[in-house]
Amino acid sequence: MISVKVGDNLPEITRFYGIIIKIFLTREQNPPHFHAVYGEYNGSFDINTLELIEGDLPKKAQNLVREWAEMYKDEIMKMWNTKIIKKLPPLNKGGVMLFQGVRIWVFLKKYGKYIRLTIWF
Repeated sequence: MISVKVGDNLPEITRFYGIIIKIFLTREQNPPHFHAVYGEYNGSFDINTLELIEGDLPKKAQNLVREWAEMYKDEIMKMWNTKIIKKLPPLNKGGVMLFQGVRIWVFLKKYGKYIRLTIWF
C-alpha cells in the first residue's frame, strides 16, 4: 500500500494552485508514482496512467494534477528511473498564476530560533 501524509518529508518538484507535487525515490515502490498534497488532502498518481491509485484528493485538484502531469510525464518518469530530482514548472492556465509564494526566515529572539514563513499573494 502506498501512503503519504501531509507532514512527510518528500522532495517537492513543483507547486501550483495550492497543490504541492512531491516524489519519493529512495526505495522501490511499484507502480512508479508521485504524490500530490492539497491542504489536508493527498493522493498518489501512477506515472504511466496518471490515475489516482490512493488518496482522497478532490476531483478538481485531481484534474489539475493530471493536466500538469500530462505535460511532464516523461520528465517525471525520468526522475523515477534515474533517481535524480529536479524542479518542474507549475501548471499555468492562461498565463496567470493564481498564487505566488515568498519564503522568508524570521528570527524569534525570545526563543533563539528561526522560523520559516511562506507568504502567499
